[in-house]
Amino acid sequence: MNPLINAEIGMLYTTDSRFLAKIKYTRNPDSYTFIFSSPPESPLPKQVYLMPGEAPNDYTSFLCTTTGVFNEFYVPQTDRTWYLTETETLDLPDYRTEFRIDLSFPLTIVPQGTSKNTTISVVDISVGGLKFITDQEFQVDKTFSFIFTKGAEPVFITALILKRYPARTPGVYCYGCRFLDLAQQAESVLRGFIFKENLIQSKSHRRL
Repeated sequence: MNPLINAEIGMLYTTDSRFLAKIKYTRNPDSYTFIFSSPPESPLPKQVYLMPGEAPNDYTSFLCTTTGVFNEFYVPQTDRTWYLTETETLDLPDYRTEFRIDLSFPLTIVPQGTSKNTTISVVDISVGGLKFITDQEFQVDKTFSFIFTKGAEPVFITALILKRYPARTPGVYCYGCRFLDLAQQAESVLRGFIFKENLIQSKSHRRL
């Protein structure tokens, strides 16, 4: 069997967002197979982020646990040997309990410990949290607050930064966060906004 038939292109990053390698990979039900054109010069870290594709504005990434075991596979069609290693996926595509939408918009926040406003760019959002990019470094486990104004009415929300994700562009930092103790009114506004935006995106996709 040719392991390259269904292979896709992806980028590997360390958990502190350093670029490791451009690879091919295949998707399995709960894992990924990484395919290298040559053996890595150094052992892979125990955990790495896989960013599918090469689009600079796509911040999708999945945390994988590596085994360090490589199998050689000669592919006659390419007249070369490829190096395959299996991984366990810690972030499955549907790992969030709440439905999320990919959506880009600026958001003004007030980080914990300061009264100074900072602008970030949201790249996806759900009722449970959001992912954002910024040109500033933030500390994981810190909180920030903001007034969400894109829904039916303004609501105050506090969020906890859970982890840092890789970003393909130098000087850009990507973070995932969880909303804390959402009031019923805020949750209702968020659900209404996400439902509306999902309908708009679905209609737009059907027209393509």
